[in-house]
Amino acid sequence: MTPQDVTPWQTFPGKGMRFELEAYDWNGTVHVSHLSMRGLFGLMKMDTLICTPYAKDITMAIL
Repeated sequence: MTPQDVTPWQTFPGKGMRFELEAYDWNGTVHVSHLSMRGLFGLMKMDTLICTPYAKDITMAIL
């Protein structure tokens, strides 16, 4: 996976929480984003993984 530049949005605050964003290109077929959020002094945490294909009708297999 090739890292993508997300410089203005790499880390940003929002409503008392801190967000961190990473983006990758996977073999020119899928855009993969990882969003982490932490809040309430580290008591609340969230991780989100988003896979967006560049073309329609693409089969995704999670191994």
